[in-house]
Amino acid sequence: MSTTIDYVISELQDFESNGDASNDVGRLYQILTDFELLPHRERAVVALFGVIERFPENDFGSPGPLVHALEAIPGYEPFLMESLRRVPAELSVWMVNRILNSDLPAEANAVWVNELRQVLKNPAALTSARESAKEFLEYQGA
Repeated sequence: MSTTIDYVISELQDFESNGDASNDVGRLYQILTDFELLPHRERAVVALFGVIERFPENDFGSPGPLVHALEAIPGYEPFLMESLRRVPAELSVWMVNRILNSDLPAEANAVWVNELRQVLKNPAALTSARESAKEFLEYQGA
């Protein structure tokens, strides 16, 4: 049976970390095999961010399977912003820095820099996310 977007969404919703980064990343790569070839990938964006939000301290790679999958979905950025505001995870902060490293218009750059600044004030942000946001703001000269 070939992979479908419904299968991917179901597997992501059921994903449980065992705390072993290598095992987690391997399992996510299995779930997301050929993800970029699937039609209707945008349907999985909430489930993808759901994994990041459920396990905000986990190391899912750099960039790793979740970031590769999300970046394969045109228009994922508003969902990143929403996720970052709900549960600022180190991985979502890192994704913002990847966006800031791209060729952005000044207005878009300012929006994403502001999102990183908001992580510093967000009571839901873990220490690791705040530290990463602070480092990336310094790196970006903001």
